[in-house]
Amino acid sequence: MNVSAIGCFAFIILVTLGITVWASRRSKSRSEFYAAGGKVPGGLNGLVGFSSRPLQLMSMVGFAVAAISFALGMWYAIQKLIGVNLTPGLPTTVLVVSFFSGVQLLSLGFVGEYIGRIYDETKRRPMYIVDRKVNFSESVGPSADRA
Repeated sequence: MNVSAIGCFAFIILVTLGITVWASRRSKSRSEFYAAGGKVPGGLNGLVGFSSRPLQLMSMVGFAVAAISFALGMWYAIQKLIGVNLTPGLPTTVLVVSFFSGVQLLSLGFVGEYIGRIYDETKRRPMYIVDRKVNFSESVGPSADRA
């Protein structure tokens, strides 16, 4: 199971309470979580498991790369019209590679965002967590709404 404990606790626990605990030092072993190799995977799990922001960022970067390559193409066209001698084949190669790289990133971002939304729906997390009900009878529930 690939779950971030910090994200789960933040999702489940809305009201927090501080408890002081005195723990003794380890006698035989050393914790590996606080080593650099232990923090990075946990941070990535927290970032990817509870957010679709990296996917949106990939879409934005793809759009930016495609837009920059389009602007570069305009700049190459203006230079050609002015009469600047460009290396033969270089502008075409740079434009094709950069534009299609941007379009590919943009497409991957869209597909990833779509799959991320499907994944969010399959987790079946509640939209709201109800703390208490006021002025509701006990017979009201999900099956009573359909009647």
